[in-house]
Amino acid sequence: MGLFSSFRKKEEQAKPEQKKMILKMFTLLDDADVMDAVEHVKLGTTIAFFKLKNRELTKSALVSLKTACHSVNGEIVGLPDGWFVAAPSSIEIIKKSANAGKQVAQAMIEKEKLAKEMNQSMDDRIIVLDEIDTL
Repeated sequence: MGLFSSFRKKEEQAKPEQKKMILKMFTLLDDADVMDAVEHVKLGTTIAFFKLKNRELTKSALVSLKTACHSVNGEIVGLPDGWFVAAPSSIEIIKKSANAGKQVAQAMIEKEKLAKEMNQSMDDRIIVLDEIDTL
């Protein structure tokens, strides 16, 4: 039994330890908030969602966060409504194509046209009775 336990210990030691990923949201109001977000990104285990509230801070904050992402081979991506996401290299961010906006707009237009056509065809089929005979 002692022989097998030594094999088991070697197997346990050979397994690579997986890092636990953290998803954290930041609201960046000043330099201290930016540095906190940068430190979390540099750990390489944090996916950081952040929103920049201070317009004067925006450029320097983005430069600092881009540098932090670059140091861990990660990415930083802008999202709608002023949100950004910074992720380490172990997380893949799939970005939309350049034509995605056109495709979404075209799909919405087609959906509206179809809804109008359906309403018009239903209007042709519906007969409204003003009076009902009750014989």
